[in-house]
Amino acid sequence: HPLHWLIALDIQHSQLSFFEMDENVDTGKVLLQVPFEIFRSDTIADAVKKMNLAGYLGTKMLYERLKKNPALVGKTQDHSQGNVWRKRTPHDVTLDLRLSTDLIIRIVRSFAPPYPCANLIYKKDIIKISDAVVAKQNIAIEDVHRLEPGNILHIEKKAITIKAANEAITLISKDELPESILSAKYIHPPSYYMQKWPEVLTALQ
Repeated sequence: HPLHWLIALDIQHSQLSFFEMDENVDTGKVLLQVPFEIFRSDTIADAVKKMNLAGYLGTKMLYERLKKNPALVGKTQDHSQGNVWRKRTPHDVTLDLRLSTDLIIRIVRSFAPPYPCANLIYKKDIIKISDAVVAKQNIAIEDVHRLEPGNILHIEKKAITIKAANEAITLISKDELPESILSAKYIHPPSYYMQKWPEVLTALQ
């Protein structure tokens, strides 16, 4: 889950650490750190590939170092500089149109395929969103700004353009959108549907 958080929090620089095993969890001395970068356009699949490449390169580098110096001594970890993130839940990837387009896009990319995708709730349906982009629209920016979040501007079989907190966003569905939403004008915050249809909340667990 750290990679998911890196994308969601817009943290673009990270390192893969190789460390000695001791009696505790992830507390051994660091033998090597390999940096890798996550671009703002990257999905979770891209981030995994970059981390795996860092792991491959790091394994080769560490092998050569240990070959030259089998008694290689690592550096004691500075735990104040590390990140300890909680486990993400389905609620972390459930979209609320009151969020900014930038944050929505990061949430979607952090849980894009091959992961199960972000959730967009409409009535009893949980729609799986696989991609999101800032919308290209013909409506004047000042007119969009006056619209409330959740106002649907355009809808197709697998895409919905909708007002988020600051501007319009196009959400791409993994599958065809349910018929119930094709004639809708608004999408309310997820808590509205969870309160009205408790089975939606149960389905997210």
